[in-house]
Amino acid sequence: MSIYMVAAAAALIFGLLCIWLFNKIRCLQVVSEAKQQKQSMMNAAKKHAASRVEMEKIRADRSLLLEKDDLESEVEDRQAAAENSQQDFQLQEKYEKEHQERINKLVRKNNELEAKSKTAIDRSKAAEGSYKDISSQYTKKLAELSGLELASVKENLTEKIIEDRSHAIVKTNKIRNDELEKNSKKIAKRFISKTLARYKPNFYWPKAVNQVPIASRDFYDSLFENPVLEQIKDITESGAELSEINENYSNQTLYLKLSGGMGIKKEAARLALTKQFKQKQIDIKKFEELYHIEFARLNEVALKMGRKAVIDLKIKGIHPELQRMVGHLNWRTSYRQNQYLHTFEVAKLAGMLAEEIGEDPEAAKRCGLLHDIGKSIDYRIDGGHAVISGDYADRFGEDQVICDTVMSHHNELVIETPMAFVLKTADTWSGARPGARVNLEEGYQIRLSGINESVREFKGTGKIEIMHGGREVHVDVDHRKVKEADLDKLAKDIARKIEENVAFPGQIKVLLNRRYESTAVA
Repeated sequence: MSIYMVAAAAALIFGLLCIWLFNKIRCLQVVSEAKQQKQSMMNAAKKHAASRVEMEKIRADRSLLLEKDDLESEVEDRQAAAENSQQDFQLQEKYEKEHQERINKLVRKNNELEAKSKTAIDRSKAAEGSYKDISSQYTKKLAELSGLELASVKENLTEKIIEDRSHAIVKTNKIRNDELEKNSKKIAKRFISKTLARYKPNFYWPKAVNQVPIASRDFYDSLFENPVLEQIKDITESGAELSEINENYSNQTLYLKLSGGMGIKKEAARLALTKQFKQKQIDIKKFEELYHIEFARLNEVALKMGRKAVIDLKIKGIHPELQRMVGHLNWRTSYRQNQYLHTFEVAKLAGMLAEEIGEDPEAAKRCGLLHDIGKSIDYRIDGGHAVISGDYADRFGEDQVICDTVMSHHNELVIETPMAFVLKTADTWSGARPGARVNLEEGYQIRLSGINESVREFKGTGKIEIMHGGREVHVDVDHRKVKEADLDKLAKDIARKIEENVAFPGQIKVLLNRRYESTAVA
């Protein structure tokens, strides 16, 4: 048993030894292969490194060749530039020498001229001294012969020269003024004819309505038996007066007439009263409500009408409040002429006339559109409507030239510019055009009579001439009864008296003439 175990152990040991030997041999083979592989890799790396070194060497050689070529080219360029600079320098030296020679010639010539000039100045001074000596001798001789002093002779000569020149200037001015007046009339007539030929109105003058129909006389009696009309007048704040009944005999209709006051407020009151009278009764609270509704509606209509006028005239930059004031003129009349249409017409004509004479047509239309806006509020503000118009135009940003021109169209502000005369002409055209205004004979005669009586109340007044349809009153005063210092006060007193006694639209200008003549017989 032991023999077998020994044999088995020996066999096991032998087997283990064989396995160890096999692994040892295998490891040696792997190491040998690894060494061979390492050697082959080392050889490949050396070959690759050698090839890289060769490539870098070749590249370096090429780079050196290129740099050498560049350097040679740069050297050649610099040599060429140096040669060109040398040539330029030589040419510059040549030009400098020629320039210096020219300067030397000019200096020599200038020295010669200075010498000649000095000689001429010396001769001039000598001649001037000689002239003064001779002039002094002749002056003394002339004074001795004439028996006059030198100062007196100079004064007489000066006065004679001034007098001759003055006569010549006066004569020349007279000739030029005559020519200017003669030619200006022809030119003005031509401008007027051309402008009027271009203008053709496309509207009609609407008739103002200021009456409220009343259904029955009983209702009328009830109105005047209570203070309701005075309450209506206070509510409207328009200053409109509710006058006596007018009876239309053709249809037996009774009317209540509204007169005076602000046009748009009067129209609002008329519309509110018309709605109330249809019910044959009047309630003050209801009337007040209707009145404010109508007034607000008419205000919006006025703004739209003002904006339409601005758009039609192609004017820019008019303040909305000024546009509203222009629209308010639709309910204002002068001699039955609708002032909104009158304003639009004046602006149109002013623009055409300004274009004809070479002025700014837009500025002229601006002046025409704003020239009467004061009429929409002049009933509650002191002063003429022209001044009020210019003041409100100034408040809402218009140029001072526009404002002054507006103020001047009734001579409240006297300026003599082409634009001022354009506005006056256009205003006169629109007011005097046939059919534009209606002046009833009866009312006109009453107004003239009232003006005449008002003037006659003052002592010292003589001949009275009423001109321009009652817009100007010329009064001759006695120089023995009225002193010159009292003329201003007398003119203001007469104007105030006319305001108190006479009802008239627009303005009336009062002019006083005081003459003093002295005669003698030889």
